[in-house]
Amino acid sequence: MGEGVVKLMRHNAALLERKLGAPLELAGVADRSLRPVAALGLTAKLITRDAAALVVRPDVDIVVELFGGIEPARALILKALAAGKDVVTANKALLAEHGERIFAAAAKAAMAIGFEASVGGGVPIIRTLREALAGDRQRAVYGIVNGTCNSILTMMTEQGAEFSEALAEAQRTGLAEANPALDIEGYDGSNGLLRLTRVGAAQAVTDWSSVSIAIVAGKLYDTMLEKGPAGNYVHIGAGVLTGRWAPPGAPATPRARTLRTRALPRTGAPRASPGAGPPRPGRRCTDGL
Repeated sequence: MGEGVVKLMRHNAALLERKLGAPLELAGVADRSLRPVAALGLTAKLITRDAAALVVRPDVDIVVELFGGIEPARALILKALAAGKDVVTANKALLAEHGERIFAAAAKAAMAIGFEASVGGGVPIIRTLREALAGDRQRAVYGIVNGTCNSILTMMTEQGAEFSEALAEAQRTGLAEANPALDIEGYDGSNGLLRLTRVGAAQAVTDWSSVSIAIVAGKLYDTMLEKGPAGNYVHIGAGVLTGRWAPPGAPATPRARTLRTRALPRTGAPRASPGAGPPRPGRRCTDGL
């Protein structure tokens, strides 16, 4: 995803400058293994392994966190906010577990957090809930929030592939990580739903017993194809809002993400986009910038 963000910053530099009224410049990249890449304009001078120093540098205005996981991402984001930097993140796991503290720190520092890329791949669902449907009372949000699981189910349905074959193909194409547990065991989808329900209902999940995670691995994928998908559910405020990771009849098309809201006084239109893999989440990060 980081590569996608850099490519978009380079390719759309003139457009971004017109929209912002100032150029958007890449000040540095923190990565333990990154080497100079001429095609991306990543010189040795831009690359550092000291992320903690980079996020507080005086010449940095915005920090984009794409490490994933809880640490060191949490500490770096809090450090950046305290230093007066706006933050863009795609880290749904971090926001699900520590979002309240991070957003409180942002409010205290009067800084902004852009997190559109944290849920839904290329689907701009966060902005839809926060802005276009802000006046509606959200009753439900449901859809495909994990492109890896959807791709696996699609291959099993359309090509008759075994689960292990479909998973291996997802890993080969970059849809699944080398360790795909967060995806195929439902945790990534649950983290995405927690963020969507927090935005849609303006209420945090404080009781984790309200989150039900269906582990879908191996033969359970066959059961999902036969009986319709089990999924991840989030219930907030005695049924004020319910989230589900896949509608009956899923899977959809390979890699696709489709999300729909149900609200009063009107029903939100579905939002669809190709899902995991560059450059879609990178576009949402660039939107955050």
